[in-house]
Amino acid sequence: MARAAAAAVAASSYSGFIRVSNERFVDDACKEFLPLGLNAWQLMEVGSGVVGSQSLDPLDDLFELARTNSMNTVRFFAHGINASYALQTAPGVYNETYFQGLDLALAAAARHDIKVIITMGNNWGTGDAKNTYGNWSGCYNVSDAMTWECFWVNPLARQMYKRHMLTMVSRVNTVNGRLWRDDPTIFAINLINEPRCECHPTHIPLPYNYTILPSCQNTCPDVISAWINEMSAFLRSVDPNHLISIGEEGYWGAYDPSIIWNPNAGTNGGGWVPLSGQNFTNQTANPAIDFASIHLWPDQWKTPSVDFSQNWIQSHMRAAASLNKPLILEEFGKELGTPVVLSNITERRDPYFREIYNELLSSLRSNGILRGTLFWEWALDTLEQRDGLTVLANDTTFTDIIVPALREAKAYASPAVPGCQHVAPEPAVPPVQLARPAAPLASVPLPLCRCQSWYPSCHRRPQRLWVNSVAGVLPGASVPQPAGQTATPLATQVPATSARAAGVLPSAVASFSVTFTPASPNGSLAMGSFPAAPYGGGSVRGAPPAETAGPNASGSVGTSSVGRRMLHD
Repeated sequence: MARAAAAAVAASSYSGFIRVSNERFVDDACKEFLPLGLNAWQLMEVGSGVVGSQSLDPLDDLFELARTNSMNTVRFFAHGINASYALQTAPGVYNETYFQGLDLALAAAARHDIKVIITMGNNWGTGDAKNTYGNWSGCYNVSDAMTWECFWVNPLARQMYKRHMLTMVSRVNTVNGRLWRDDPTIFAINLINEPRCECHPTHIPLPYNYTILPSCQNTCPDVISAWINEMSAFLRSVDPNHLISIGEEGYWGAYDPSIIWNPNAGTNGGGWVPLSGQNFTNQTANPAIDFASIHLWPDQWKTPSVDFSQNWIQSHMRAAASLNKPLILEEFGKELGTPVVLSNITERRDPYFREIYNELLSSLRSNGILRGTLFWEWALDTLEQRDGLTVLANDTTFTDIIVPALREAKAYASPAVPGCQHVAPEPAVPPVQLARPAAPLASVPLPLCRCQSWYPSCHRRPQRLWVNSVAGVLPGASVPQPAGQTATPLATQVPATSARAAGVLPSAVASFSVTFTPASPNGSLAMGSFPAAPYGGGSVRGAPPAETAGPNASGSVGTSSVGRRMLHD
């Protein structure tokens, strides 16, 4: 299969797909790529509009903030976080709105030269999760613990998961027409987020009278290893372009000598931990797994000491080095409490994050095997309340620890990795030509300020707003009309009813504030000829300020869901 050339991504810093060479992540020209960034788990929900945001265009805001703060990688779930947001609603049946939300996320990442790691499914929850496939295949019974791990072994469940992976990589992005498997924006694919057998009691370490579930046995790592081998081989066969990783926390199984580094290792190697199905070194050794990845959750594992976190990272560095595979700390976080105690940012989280980034920098300085970190998690401007694990842009964790560390870290990326073989660019895979709806009736550039009061630095810059109907006025400007029609001065009302009659302006709209800054001395907005946005049925309506337009005159506009997508893009 031809590889997509880097030219397919505008202003990309890297040539072609990221690959592994000599224990380093490199592009086609052997330039080193250090995966530095964050986790943002609700990109699908925000991109599809089902989870609200305080930001006008949260996806672009996220990727721009990442890029301008020395980050180049974002990991997110390419599936729903629960049954309410399931991407796959029945075997082979997908929610197209959610799929388009993922399309928007990938396209936005490409615009900002950000690479992404996506997960194909989830061990946890009820949406696009392990037990969902167990239910569909008829092998899962919640009241029978002997069936709880049938997902890993049932032939029909495994076949369904393969079909799902094929559907994902064969997806044609509805924004840019690019096949997912031909998109170099995707840095890597997790087979599944945190694969485990049902072996995780509420209290750790195990109480003396804990009864091990039938599904929680020494043989579970063998079961999950077989699943990883089968799924990674299949994914490689249908998507030879992208790196593959497991997506596991990194526990060691009962018979591995590294069991001593597991959480609560003093309790028989961690009690439940070695029985949970993971066996880091053995499973990562699979030739189809391109790099090592681990997670680190000291509070959830009841191992909050700094010594444990240091040993966890360093023991996995030794294991990854023995496999000649680079290592990414793919998830790590620190609890602020429930409810959130803000003083814990500086008292608990900052010292912990500082230690993690010290481990990263130490490895990079010494040319070590740990090549990247992704913290959990970025607060994605959603209207939901902050939880105890989110990081905001004005947190000291971000401003004083993450940003300075990553600025130093990116300087260690080698411009040419020794011993790496260049890959000759292959012919670009042209985007699939998408059928477009009718072009918008009008194109109006409006300078928008997307600032929020809590943002530490307000990025005031013009954003073009493409509309196909106007229900409102802006003094002193005119709206271009289709050829042969007279331009309509914006000082003349364009009734909202006419837009409703055309079926493009719903009665319910989302509102947001904008700033109009005249682009010429007479106070009129500069007009021009711009390409039509690839959307139909969208609309924007506006209410101008009562006074004559002047610098920083403000008004408000509302938009339909399709209009919001115009604004987003």
